[in-house]
Amino acid sequence: MTRTALDLAKEALVLLRIGRTHDAEQALEALVAQLGASDPPPPPPGAPVFLQRLAARPAPLLPQPGVPARFIPAFAKAAQELDQHIARLGAERVAALLHLERRDLDTLLTGQVGISPTWLHRLRLEDPDDDAS
Repeated sequence: MTRTALDLAKEALVLLRIGRTHDAEQALEALVAQLGASDPPPPPPGAPVFLQRLAARPAPLLPQPGVPARFIPAFAKAAQELDQHIARLGAERVAALLHLERRDLDTLLTGQVGISPTWLHRLRLEDPDDDAS
């Protein structure tokens, strides 16, 4: 007896709900095999332009299981520049110029939190030999 695509989808859903993920994965693989790897049908003539463009776009690349995605912090460049200023001026002085506590610099150096370009400019102008600030 051949199971329909709807039967396979329902089976996978039930298996996921009861926690049998391996069996659900097998049911979904059978569903994909049954549906085939064919492209979706093109939009009908006279369809809106956005549908035609959507159909012409290549399929997105999906991450492969077991391969970690490359993580790039949002503020990596600012963190790199801040690190250079800390090497040049010292951590205590940079923290004082930014009106921060020393421990807050660690958060900025991860690159996950940004720093104002104005404050970076102030650090660029700071003379390492000038102790009065």
